[in-house]
Amino acid sequence: IYMLRTAVEMNYDAIPLEIYPAFDIKVSLLQYHGKHSFRAFSILLQRMGYNRTQIDMSKDIRAFWRSSFLIRTPVMQNLTNWIVDAMHIVDNDTFVKGWFQRDAVYFSGDPIVAFQVFGTPYYQMHPFIFERLPAFYLSMAEKTTHFYNRSVPMVEQMPENRTAEE
Repeated sequence: IYMLRTAVEMNYDAIPLEIYPAFDIKVSLLQYHGKHSFRAFSILLQRMGYNRTQIDMSKDIRAFWRSSFLIRTPVMQNLTNWIVDAMHIVDNDTFVKGWFQRDAVYFSGDPIVAFQVFGTPYYQMHPFIFERLPAFYLSMAEKTTHFYNRSVPMVEQMPENRTAEE
């Protein structure tokens, strides 16, 4: 409920429903999916037109998981278009595709499921990188997109004369 209150109070365009404070995009990729994961993430973003400075900012962007977030419709439409562009690059750029087909070092995964989905006995990078892309996109979006990040405190009470339904 604090996340919803914060979204209303701060008039956010997007707010994740699940945040782990210690897990920034870069750190979480490297820690949980091996040394090649952040390289694959970076290569994709470079192909999408981001520069090294912008990509390195991912160390300061809090990741959120399972694509669980609230988002205004126009912002979701822009995010969806951006994700489709990313999917197109991964599917059609053989260099990027090669990086995404590497082992994501997902020990919780079932090799049978991995084989069914990826055709390999290991999980590939796709789900783990794409899971982090919305947080990156929203953090890099134009200044008119307001997105919850680590520097904003949670709102514990609704302000007077406002409700969560507004």
